Amino acid sequence: MIDGRNAADDLGLADLIGQVREDGVRYAKAEIAFHRERLTLRVGEFKQVAIFGVAAALIALSALITLLVGLVMTLTPRVGPFWATLIVVGASLLLAFLLVKVAQRHLGRIGGAA
Repeated sequence: MIDGRNAADDLGLADLIGQVREDGVRYAKAEIAFHRERLTLRVGEFKQVAIFGVAAALIALSALITLLVGLVMTLTPRVGPFWATLIVVGASLLLAFLLVKVAQRHLGRIGGAA
């Protein structure tokens, strides 16, 4: 400070605008770098979620297959292997059909809300 004036008083308007622009550019680059790093961390977390989710789904699917085979084996002495298989497959397809209908109804609600 010289004679009650500071360095900003010595700068012209164009110089001040240039500094503001440079500060804005530096700020924008810092924000982009920050969000890029944050996104990179999130992607890594989502990869872990996907891996564990797929593993859980595969284990659940194998348990369901085991259950269906067990049902066929349980029904075989009573109705024979062909009818036991037909009963289990028919019941499974019916359940799948009902679940698809429920999913379609929920999808319709989503589409109607938009």
